[in-house]
Amino acid sequence: MVNFLNGLESLISEWDDQTPREPDKDKDLIFVNGEEGTINSNGKLSCLEASIFSRNSRIFEDAIEKGVKSLVLYLTDSVGLITYTSCEGHRVNRELNILKHRNVGILPRNLEEYNFVKYNLKQVESFFVKLNNNKCVQVTIDENFVESENGKMPCIDILFLPKLGKENDYFLALEEVYQNFLELTKRQFKR
Repeated sequence: MVNFLNGLESLISEWDDQTPREPDKDKDLIFVNGEEGTINSNGKLSCLEASIFSRNSRIFEDAIEKGVKSLVLYLTDSVGLITYTSCEGHRVNRELNILKHRNVGILPRNLEEYNFVKYNLKQVESFFVKLNNNKCVQVTIDENFVESENGKMPCIDILFLPKLGKENDYFLALEEVYQNFLELTKRQFKR
């Protein structure tokens, strides 16, 4: 999956600026609460575009879908990371069984932070594989890149994927898997 983020450098600098943003600074950023809990630029299940808000935006928390909010806020507030994307997972088309999987994307500021996040999340992934007996959902830590108008940066995506042939049962099992992963993540980062 190609991730493109316009204004990548300004997102990073705004994220680290602890000054609360004035509401008018977010006036050009759009988010719509839409069908089945989606939050994106038009509220439709098929939409893949969304504005990205820095942590100091007054509407940051409102722009996070409920199904990933606890993980996103833990990573941003307790660990101090930048998240650049998230989705709680949605069934885009019930008849054709097309879905968007749950995910959270992390944008490390530098190589040291990248290695720290990668190490800890790979540890969680390893523990999770050993403990998870769920037959419908697997969690994968994916090393990827975010492209911008000025080049690309490495990122790390947490993917909650349906196991092959288990797409119909994915959403039934997802919440339990997510909560278990969140607890393992909290334990790992507290070490």
